[in-house]
Amino acid sequence: MTRFRRQRLSGRPAPRLALFNAAAFLVIGVQLPFWPVWLAGHGLDPQQIAAVFAAAIWAKVVATPAIGALADRIGHRRAVMAGLAGIACLAYAALWPVRGLWPLLALNLVAGVAQSALLPLGDAVTLAAVRERGLDYGRIRVWGSLSFVLASIGTDGDIFPYLGMGTTLRARGYRATLLASDDYREKAQDLGLEFRPLASKEENRQLLSNPDFWHPIKGGMVGARWGAPLLPRHYALLAEFARQDDVTFVANPGLLAARVVQEKFGLPLATPLLQPGMIQSCTAPPALPAAPTLPRWAPRPLGHVYWGVLDAFGSFLLGRALADLRGPLGLPPVKRFFRWWLSPQLVLGMFPQWYAPPQPGNMPRKHSGSAIPAAAADTVR
Repeated sequence: MTRFRRQRLSGRPAPRLALFNAAAFLVIGVQLPFWPVWLAGHGLDPQQIAAVFAAAIWAKVVATPAIGALADRIGHRRAVMAGLAGIACLAYAALWPVRGLWPLLALNLVAGVAQSALLPLGDAVTLAAVRERGLDYGRIRVWGSLSFVLASIGTDGDIFPYLGMGTTLRARGYRATLLASDDYREKAQDLGLEFRPLASKEENRQLLSNPDFWHPIKGGMVGARWGAPLLPRHYALLAEFARQDDVTFVANPGLLAARVVQEKFGLPLATPLLQPGMIQSCTAPPALPAAPTLPRWAPRPLGHVYWGVLDAFGSFLLGRALADLRGPLGLPPVKRFFRWWLSPQLVLGMFPQWYAPPQPGNMPRKHSGSAIPAAAADTVR
């Protein structure tokens, strides 16, 4: 029979526990967007980066429960946590001068396992303090917890990247909720994600079974007529999340309510673009199926006129529905529709640079390349 040693926290534990949560998740928050880029800068190709991520995930699955059991058996959770923090710091520091797959993989495993084991042990210590001192767990945990709401409407190709991002975020300690058609409820729940429906199965079927939806010219008009009546419902659902603590939205640009909520509540919003054709470029204009393609030789003023006409068409399709939603919220009318629907904070290019090289002066101001999406795609594969 194992005997567990009960440890009491002295002094005022709440600030220290809140600081621990903030520090632990700060590391994850910095690592999440920049780690794949850092690995690429140290000579790893996308396949090797995927191998590093996959190996770390499997190592954590095996090692984290074992370390937790060891800490319980020893009875000194805080001592084990201090040791794990030291090991993680040393391993991350040792990564700096190293190059090559195997040294980076080995040190990443050591650092990642030590770091991931800290979180459940920290939760155990926090819960013990909550029981003993009557502390508010939510007020402590809020300093570290961050909720991601991933929202998209469409077919499998539109939704699966969000499932990949959600599973990656969840594996790194975040809460992730997928908002999509009810067709994807089971898939999201199988992956451990929370789920809320943006449309019923019948509503989604009505859209996707309409042959005009797949027509290169009629499709946009069909989608607009289908989506406009859903705007108030989508806004109400997203606003419900926006009133929670520390929420970040990751939303398809076609989910216009997410952009309205971002404006109204001032919350972080990232817009993933699955196709480079959604970027208004004058130097490398995309070939659009429903409009004449802007020639590459066209002068920049002509390009601005070209995209202005398309913006006006977008406003024609959805401007009235948007105005009806935004007016009572005290928000001004939308200008430059296809620029407005992209987040002013961050746009994620979900495509490799060889497919669409960066275009200076044309990419959105806050544009990120494919490093984050690559990690998410590796997870879903």
